[in-house]
Amino acid sequence: MAHINRYSLFEQFLSEKDAASMQRCAQEFGAFTMYIQGPVAEGFGAGLVRRHDAVANYISHLKDPAEFQHLLARLNLFRGTYALHDELDHPLAAPMLHSPKFAAAAAALTGRPIVRPSMLYANILLPGQELAVHTDTPEYRGIDKWNMPEWFLVVMMHSGLFEDWRKHITAGVAFFGDCEAGEFFFYPDGAEGKRMLVPVRYNTAIHLDVDRIFHGVARVGSADASPPPIEPGMMLRYAGDDTWVLTQNGDVIQKYPAPKLRFSVQWKANCYADEAEIRLVESHADDLTTERVIDHLIADLRKRGLIKGERPNNHALATLMMDTYIRFPPGE
Repeated sequence: MAHINRYSLFEQFLSEKDAASMQRCAQEFGAFTMYIQGPVAEGFGAGLVRRHDAVANYISHLKDPAEFQHLLARLNLFRGTYALHDELDHPLAAPMLHSPKFAAAAAALTGRPIVRPSMLYANILLPGQELAVHTDTPEYRGIDKWNMPEWFLVVMMHSGLFEDWRKHITAGVAFFGDCEAGEFFFYPDGAEGKRMLVPVRYNTAIHLDVDRIFHGVARVGSADASPPPIEPGMMLRYAGDDTWVLTQNGDVIQKYPAPKLRFSVQWKANCYADEAEIRLVESHADDLTTERVIDHLIADLRKRGLIKGERPNNHALATLMMDTYIRFPPGE
């Protein structure tokens, strides 16, 4: 294991038996669905997609305007959830969910010795797909992605105004296949720092502070790979004989040899300093409310001179929040 600053690299993450189990888990999972299903329908940020911040930044750096029409196909990976909260739905994934390597890395990174795995999910990218640079969605006492848009939580994180309520979460990403390109890239020294690349190699892994460190995935396949034939509602599933199929309403649209796909599994855990911190979280005694957070952000924007007079409408306010607080790496 290599450990530098806020990340750890693992050259051999699981035993050969357990790594093979992770591959079988994906094969037996069933249908992987598209991550981006559409914009939020109601509430604050209605009309914006869940990661509007990352998508808007990606669009701003497109060199060829014609690429805009391929946006959904380029960025919409396929996801399958193996475990959520305390429930493990796929026993073959247990070795990774309960990884002592990731647990130790999480405790060391956060300085919080109580580590509770909270989520495990697989991501599959097709040739021609990539993942825009972003930071992950954090959680706060009283506010998380289950009750507010994800970009809003990212705004909260980058504003630095709500640290006293932040839940301390770390993540590990493990690769269980080999593919052309599709490197994991990240900025361990901040958005202005140097970009680092981690190649996709079977049974290797990285653990890092994904809520603070900008990261993403380079394009899978050749640099000029065409976007896949993605349309809303499509699914991806294993069809046997080392082949995956892209389907729509049960019809096979495209077949892919397994080595052409980028397959990774992400682990997340909540980290606590002691039992008192756990009780505070579980009691909801000091939870934030959406109204309180929005009011606090508006007050800060007024202090910066960015809001004068009446409160902007929700769409304008959401855009102002993202533009003000989320500072992406230049050139991405």
